Amino acid sequence: NTDIGDIITQGNFGWWCQSNNPQRFTQTVDLACNADLQTLGNIGYEYLMAHYTVENSYNIITKNLKK
Repeated sequence: NTDIGDIITQGNFGWWCQSNNPQRFTQTVDLACNADLQTLGNIGYEYLMAHYTVENSYNIITKNLKK
């Protein structure tokens, strides 16, 4: 129960489905197998650099410490 599924699907660099739905899982795997993984990797990297750098993490942590 995390927001990672929302992050990767909204960021358009990955897939997510509930584990209790085998049909949806199969569809999701089919999407992954037919995707342009180079492009998705680039999008994921850009997202990572925009949201999860050391500087960004530091700013989030120190912002919460000041409260």
